Amino acid sequence: MSANDEKFEKSPLPSMAAGPARTGRVLVVDDQLGIRRFVERALGRAGFIVESAVTGSEALQKLRASRYDLLLLDLELPWLDGFEVLAAIRQEPATAHLPVIVITGSSVSDTEFDADGNVVLMRKPFEASTLKACVQQVLEKIPDSPGT
Repeated sequence: MSANDEKFEKSPLPSMAAGPARTGRVLVVDDQLGIRRFVERALGRAGFIVESAVTGSEALQKLRASRYDLLLLDLELPWLDGFEVLAAIRQEPATAHLPVIVITGSSVSDTEFDADGNVVLMRKPFEASTLKACVQQVLEKIPDSPGT
């Protein structure tokens, strides 16, 4: 387990008693098991339905098969990286406007995503409360849809 995984594993989970929050279906794509488990647990406890994928190819398969309200996407993935996944989903009508939170530990710049108004950059490592707040902020910007 890496030091980053330990940061995620040891992060305290926030109290969910702060009032109603919007929930929905989230797909988290990261090749690090500790991060996937951390996100699944944190968002699951906040009322989200969370599924995960390990590779970019697996993520695209899941996105084609099911509807999600939000994608949490790592950039450094094996075989098909996060940039390629993002480019592919923007080419498909069903996912062209899907909100994406890019979760990365790399030195990518916020300006790399300026042209895509549906992408937010969140740096690893992060706390559960920061994750939940970012997800809520992104979901509040999109109109209500059936199933959320």
